[in-house]
Amino acid sequence: MTGRKKERGCIFAVRDFLTGFPGPTPDQKQVLVYLALYADSDGSNIRPGFARLTTLGIHRRKIRPAINYWRAMRVLILVRPGTPGPGGRADEFRIDVQRLIEFSSTVETEFRG
Repeated sequence: MTGRKKERGCIFAVRDFLTGFPGPTPDQKQVLVYLALYADSDGSNIRPGFARLTTLGIHRRKIRPAINYWRAMRVLILVRPGTPGPGGRADEFRIDVQRLIEFSSTVETEFRG
Protein backbone atom coordinates (compact mmCIF):
# COMPACT_ATOMS: atom_id res chain seq x y z
CA MET A 1 0.00 0.00 0.00
CA THR A 2 1.49 3.33 -0.96
CA GLY A 3 1.50 6.51 1.07
CA ARG A 4 -0.41 8.16 -1.75
CA LYS A 5 -3.51 6.09 -1.02
CA LYS A 6 -3.42 7.37 2.54
CA GLU A 7 -3.36 10.97 1.32
CA ARG A 8 -6.42 10.61 -0.93
CA GLY A 9 -8.86 11.04 1.91
CA CYS A 10 -11.44 9.29 3.93
CA ILE A 11 -14.07 8.62 1.26
CA PHE A 12 -11.52 6.88 -0.96
CA ALA A 13 -10.28 4.73 1.92
CA VAL A 14 -13.88 3.75 2.70
CA ARG A 15 -14.58 2.93 -0.95
CA ASP A 16 -11.45 0.84 -1.31
CA PHE A 17 -12.19 -0.98 1.93
CA LEU A 18 -15.82 -1.77 1.14
CA THR A 19 -15.00 -2.97 -2.37
CA GLY A 20 -13.13 -5.97 -1.04
CA PHE A 21 -14.62 -6.52 2.40
CA PRO A 22 -17.36 -9.19 2.40
CA GLY A 23 -18.57 -8.81 6.00
CA PRO A 24 -21.01 -5.89 6.31
CA THR A 25 -24.57 -5.78 4.99
CA PRO A 26 -25.52 -3.31 2.25
CA ASP A 27 -27.19 -1.08 4.87
CA GLN A 28 -24.03 -1.08 7.01
CA LYS A 29 -21.94 -0.20 3.99
CA GLN A 30 -24.30 2.60 3.00
CA VAL A 31 -24.19 4.14 6.47
CA LEU A 32 -20.37 4.12 6.50
CA VAL A 33 -20.19 5.71 3.05
CA TYR A 34 -22.69 8.37 4.08
CA LEU A 35 -20.70 9.14 7.23
CA ALA A 36 -17.51 9.35 5.16
CA LEU A 37 -19.13 11.96 2.93
CA TYR A 38 -19.45 14.20 5.99
CA ALA A 39 -15.89 13.56 7.16
CA ASP A 40 -12.84 15.71 6.68
CA SER A 41 -10.13 14.09 4.54
CA ASP A 42 -8.53 12.58 7.65
CA GLY A 43 -11.84 11.00 8.74
CA SER A 44 -12.65 13.49 11.50
CA ASN A 45 -15.53 15.91 12.19
CA ILE A 46 -18.43 13.58 11.38
CA ARG A 47 -21.53 15.06 12.99
CA PRO A 48 -24.66 14.10 11.05
CA GLY A 49 -27.68 13.91 13.30
CA PHE A 50 -29.90 10.86 13.39
CA ALA A 51 -32.61 12.74 11.47
CA ARG A 52 -30.15 13.37 8.63
CA LEU A 53 -29.11 9.71 8.57
CA THR A 54 -32.73 8.66 8.11
CA THR A 55 -32.72 10.39 4.71
CA LEU A 56 -30.61 7.50 3.39
CA GLY A 57 -33.66 5.41 2.66
CA ILE A 58 -32.60 2.90 5.31
CA HIS A 59 -35.20 2.06 7.93
CA ARG A 60 -34.41 4.01 11.11
CA ARG A 61 -34.17 0.76 13.10
CA LYS A 62 -31.17 -0.28 11.00
CA ILE A 63 -29.11 2.90 11.39
CA ARG A 64 -28.09 2.53 15.05
CA PRO A 65 -27.09 -1.16 14.57
CA ALA A 66 -24.99 -0.14 11.54
CA ILE A 67 -23.21 2.52 13.59
CA ASN A 68 -22.68 0.01 16.40
CA TYR A 69 -21.27 -2.51 13.90
CA TRP A 70 -18.62 -0.05 12.70
CA ARG A 71 -17.83 0.98 16.27
CA ALA A 72 -17.35 -2.69 17.23
CA MET A 73 -15.00 -3.10 14.23
CA ARG A 74 -13.08 -0.07 15.60
CA VAL A 75 -13.53 1.69 12.27
CA LEU A 76 -15.92 4.34 13.61
CA ILE A 77 -14.73 6.09 16.76
CA LEU A 78 -17.00 8.16 19.00
CA VAL A 79 -15.12 11.39 19.68
CA ARG A 80 -17.78 13.20 21.65
CA PRO A 81 -21.27 12.06 22.60
CA GLY A 82 -24.07 14.37 21.61
CA THR A 83 -26.57 16.04 23.88
CA PRO A 84 -30.16 14.80 23.73
CA GLY A 85 -33.28 16.84 23.22
CA PRO A 86 -34.34 19.74 21.05
CA GLY A 87 -31.40 21.93 20.18
CA GLY A 88 -28.98 19.21 21.27
CA ARG A 89 -25.81 18.32 19.44
CA ALA A 90 -25.27 15.18 17.38
CA ASP A 91 -22.64 12.61 18.32
CA GLU A 92 -19.25 13.41 16.81
CA PHE A 93 -17.38 10.53 15.17
CA ARG A 94 -14.23 9.97 13.23
CA ILE A 95 -13.36 7.17 10.82
CA ASP A 96 -10.04 5.49 11.51
CA VAL A 97 -8.67 5.76 7.98
CA GLN A 98 -5.45 3.95 8.87
CA ARG A 99 -7.47 0.98 10.17
CA LEU A 100 -9.42 0.86 6.89
CA ILE A 101 -6.17 0.81 4.93
CA GLU A 102 -4.86 -2.01 7.13
CA PHE A 103 -8.13 -3.95 6.73
CA SER A 104 -8.00 -3.46 2.95
CA SER A 105 -4.46 -4.85 2.82
CA THR A 106 -5.45 -7.85 4.93
CA VAL A 107 -8.51 -8.61 2.80
CA GLU A 108 -6.50 -8.32 -0.43
CA THR A 109 -3.88 -10.73 0.92
CA GLU A 110 -6.47 -13.28 2.08
CA PHE A 111 -8.39 -13.31 -1.22
CA ARG A 112 -5.33 -13.45 -3.42
CA GLY A 113 -3.80 -16.23 -1.36
